Amino acid sequence: MSRLKPAEEDEFEGVILWYVTSISLKLLKNNNYAIFFPLQISLNKKPEEWKEMSSVKLCSVKLNDGFFMPMLGFGTSAPNKVAKSEVEEAVMKAIDVGYRHFDSAYLYLNEEEIGRAIQKKIADGSVKREDIFYTSKVWGTFLRPELVQTSLEISLRKLQLSYVDLYLIHIPIPLKPGEELFPKDEHGELIFDTVDLCATWEAMEKCKDSGLAKSIGVSNFNHKQLERILDKPGLKYKPVCNQVECQPYLNQSKLLEFCKSQDIVLTAYAALGSNSGKEWLSKNNPVLLEDPVLSAIAARHRRTPAQVALRYQLQRGVVALAKSFNEERIRENFQVHGRAVGGRGLMEAPRLPLLWVIGEAPKVYLGQARLLAYAMHASAVSNYPPPPICCREGTRKWERNPEGQLWVSVLFFRPTVWP
Repeated sequence: MSRLKPAEEDEFEGVILWYVTSISLKLLKNNNYAIFFPLQISLNKKPEEWKEMSSVKLCSVKLNDGFFMPMLGFGTSAPNKVAKSEVEEAVMKAIDVGYRHFDSAYLYLNEEEIGRAIQKKIADGSVKREDIFYTSKVWGTFLRPELVQTSLEISLRKLQLSYVDLYLIHIPIPLKPGEELFPKDEHGELIFDTVDLCATWEAMEKCKDSGLAKSIGVSNFNHKQLERILDKPGLKYKPVCNQVECQPYLNQSKLLEFCKSQDIVLTAYAALGSNSGKEWLSKNNPVLLEDPVLSAIAARHRRTPAQVALRYQLQRGVVALAKSFNEERIRENFQVHGRAVGGRGLMEAPRLPLLWVIGEAPKVYLGQARLLAYAMHASAVSNYPPPPICCREGTRKWERNPEGQLWVSVLFFRPTVWP
């Protein structure tokens, strides 16, 4: 069996860490014989609309209402262990580094500190208000139409701003109005509210008309929920963006395709992997920034895994939110502009983590036959029939190609990301 071999710099129209030149299989069935076949890598080129831009101001996406949003933003949601003063310091450091797009929300309970940081940098001449693109969100307890603008006005007072650049519906889940962010009953269950999101959207449109928000959009909406807004009779403004969790382990390719078809920008939060809600995750859940593929691509191009993950989003037209409260990482994460990671373009596999090379070849038994193979994603194979053996929770499938030869390949999928 052949070994995996590093790809050369100019060998492909893109980048991949490893490829298989050939796999030698010996199957013991009636007579001993060996099957040799090559596996070729198919890589997508970077989008034509992506242009190398040295200026942060120029590296923006035009929204469907005519305003521009910087492609790289600074996320500000913070776990409880992070002091609010650290958030304020991080925002000021981010402005010094060059960030101009800041994402926050009523839910984060830190807009006062963020506003103070912005005001300090305006006061010392570092930036002007018009240089800053600020996003806030209306939380689920304010989704009744009469409460939407109230929530925005609360945020503006805390921020010491007269308007936000982008205002989003944080979640498509109305919650009981009140002081509690997560209202619960005596059994500890969330108390929901009955609100038509189309009515909520009409209230969002009024916020735009009043000048309190330049642009309006949604967050955590799926395809169907977006369609409800888009198909609303009398729709005045389309959502300019949909902010969702998006990263190489959850690349939202179908949602991205739909959003592009509707001229809606997809914004990625948790672009460097989610570190919240750990109680929902298995202790064996893979850590994005420790992924061997990302790490190796980063090493090859003298970048960090975080830079590769962020550039991956930018090159597919997704606005990325980077979050860190460490000065060095804040600076590193910003250094994703300029020459494309991967030379002519970053690999665009449908699910990057599934293109996962296993260090030790797994063993699969079929009677007396022993198969040794390396795991590869199906989309990486071109000019040959799709790999016929799929190891999905222990299942296997054998098929023959049109020439009657027995095609053998193995797909190992991480259970947490299996479709």
